[in-house]
Amino acid sequence: MRWALVTAGLLCAAPAWADEPCHLKQYASLELETLPDGGFGVPVTLAGKDAILMVGIGVPYSYLDATFTAALGANVKIAPIPLTETAGSAKSNGEVTVPDFQLGRISAKNARFLRMGHMESLGPAVGMLALDILSGFDVELDLAKKRMNLFAHENCPGNGVYWADTYADIPFTTDVVGHPTFRMELDGKGLTVGMVMGARRGFMSTAAASRLFDITVPSTSDDKSPAQSVHHQFRELKIAGLAVENPMIDIDPTMPDCRADLPGREGGDLAGDGLRRCYGLSDLELGSNELTRLRLYFAFKEKVLYVTPADAHQ
Repeated sequence: MRWALVTAGLLCAAPAWADEPCHLKQYASLELETLPDGGFGVPVTLAGKDAILMVGIGVPYSYLDATFTAALGANVKIAPIPLTETAGSAKSNGEVTVPDFQLGRISAKNARFLRMGHMESLGPAVGMLALDILSGFDVELDLAKKRMNLFAHENCPGNGVYWADTYADIPFTTDVVGHPTFRMELDGKGLTVGMVMGARRGFMSTAAASRLFDITVPSTSDDKSPAQSVHHQFRELKIAGLAVENPMIDIDPTMPDCRADLPGREGGDLAGDGLRRCYGLSDLELGSNELTRLRLYFAFKEKVLYVTPADAHQ
């Protein structure tokens, strides 16, 4: 599988700001580490303790594992919250206020996180660094080189792509919790796309696979057996001027069929198509296999995603 630039008419030339030069203001350049599930972790300091947080560019709320917050003891404040958020099988059981939070050169006082029940799936990470914190910056992800850079929200569109002469720019939308989605084409079908950095392969629901591509996934013969994902190789995944050939996508029977971008009553069925409005999921979620082949710049103020192949350069 490889990403390549195609359809030159859809690409943008990096602008020359002759009259009003723009300069990126970088706050942090952070080295990432690969986690056992294929996600990426970033080093932080929480209440004086060094730790690793998983990077969640598609996750709305940052959280900490309850076991880790207990180890911080009197250095944190815990309060109940009316929100119930889930991450895998774990559920939130409060909010944690950490008196000192350090992310590279960035520091904050009284940083707030959800407190989640113990999550073995995090590996060495003790929680998630998510959009409620990350969207306060422009975020560059160079996952092939395990690097995340944070910049001030800049005012010159396209100026974030400092590493290449050409790029694709894709507007994205955010739902009520800030989850970003954008449009792509998979085998010629338009669909909404999000990102799950902790998944190795991209995935979609069996209902979406059937609705969009007439793909039928055989059910298990034994009702007691858990439903299993199946792999399906598509021909081409395209986003603006970029294409990936022969992507392997997991068809996941446990994933609900819902759309964050459709109009309709929140939480209710949408007339005519049986879909539900939901938050945090799209028709297709890209995983680390796809994302490591891209270099991404999220301009959260503009709500534009700038993309090049991972090996693009000037």
